[in-house]
Amino acid sequence: MKRLPDIDRRIPTIVIAGPPNSGKSTLVRRLSTAKVEIASYPFTTKDISAGHLELNSCKLQIIDTPGLLDRPMKDRNIIERKAVLCLKHLANVIIFLFDVSYERYYPPEEQINLFREICDLFKDKSIIPVVNKIDITKEENLIRVIENNLECPLIRISVKKNIGFHDLMNRIREIFHKEDCL
Repeated sequence: MKRLPDIDRRIPTIVIAGPPNSGKSTLVRRLSTAKVEIASYPFTTKDISAGHLELNSCKLQIIDTPGLLDRPMKDRNIIERKAVLCLKHLANVIIFLFDVSYERYYPPEEQINLFREICDLFKDKSIIPVVNKIDITKEENLIRVIENNLECPLIRISVKKNIGFHDLMNRIREIFHKEDCL
């Protein structure tokens, strides 16, 4: 934790999590002041990055994490463990990104398993499930598969095309309003 970027534990924090190449860094860059590296291949993010977001005069931290794979904790590498540490010790809210695009690297079943693991491990945190890259998917049924397996509504976005941000920002406002930040 000492090697993480400057993080103020007093500021409410949103941690972005999900499988590799799901658009986590692009989302962090869009939402916050962070200038994270973005590339079109998996495992670009190897470290934790932090940025800030002003929302209705409330300052929030947004943290980018490396991608997680659907595998047991004991099999996770040091990079994945950094992401888990952030989820455990820093997150007030977790935004979990699913990728259902034609360029996805991981099948929906593995992404669903990973999401369920995150939910089981972090029951005390608000978790927002978000499907990204809706602009480059032709498979509406994949979104329905995820939604039906989670039994909760998904927010649908395209970070690149700026689609669905209103819904995501409204959900963030709802959560932090309940926590008396907004």
